[in-house]
Amino acid sequence: MSAAIGTLVLSGSLLVGAAPASAALAPSCVYLSQWQTTSWYGAITSHARATNHCSTTKRFRMIWAWASDGDCRSVAAGLGYSETRGGWPPKVTELRSC
Repeated sequence: MSAAIGTLVLSGSLLVGAAPASAALAPSCVYLSQWQTTSWYGAITSHARATNHCSTTKRFRMIWAWASDGDCRSVAAGLGYSETRGGWPPKVTELRSC
């Protein structure tokens, strides 16, 4: 019985680590750039811009480390969008298809 429970726990932890098919990365033709700005009074803002260099509209979202993730966006070919988060160290760790 305990061996079966151990197997279930192990299997569950392996599944948690695997990304579901709906969480695939955005295609490589979607480019990400990031930078930070500092206001005159010292406030830091983290910026990210995703630009769709694909030939068709793509749907994706920004996944931020140390901040809330962005909403799913439809971005036409040749266009982009930006998001910002206050402070440091927020940064986008990936662009995820949605």
